[in-house]
Amino acid sequence: MPLRRIFLGTTLVLGLAGAGCSSGELDKTKADLAQANQDRENLKTQLDASRAQATALQNKVAELNGKLAAAQAPPAKAAEPAHASVTTHSKDEKVHKTGAKSRKG
Repeated sequence: MPLRRIFLGTTLVLGLAGAGCSSGELDKTKADLAQANQDRENLKTQLDASRAQATALQNKVAELNGKLAAAQAPPAKAAEPAHASVTTHSKDEKVHKTGAKSRKG
C-alpha cells in the first residue's frame, strides 16, 4: 500500500504540473485579451460615428425631399382678368378679349 500511495501521489503532482499553463502563455493570453478589448472599443467608437453620420444624412435627405416637393408643386395661379382669354360659353357665343359678347348668326 505505501508504494501504491507514493505512485498515485507522484502521478497526481506530475499531472497537475504538466496540465497547468506556463507563465509566458498566460501573459500572452492576457495581452491578446487586452488587444481584443481595445479593438472592440475602437469598433464601437466607429459604429457610433457611423450611426451619427447616417442620422445626419437621413435628415439631409428629408430636407432635400421637402425642397424638391416644394419646387415641383404647381405655382398658385394668379387671378386672370375676364378680358385676357377667349372662352366658349355656348355653341354660338364667345367672349372676346375686349369682353364684348358676339353672336354668330
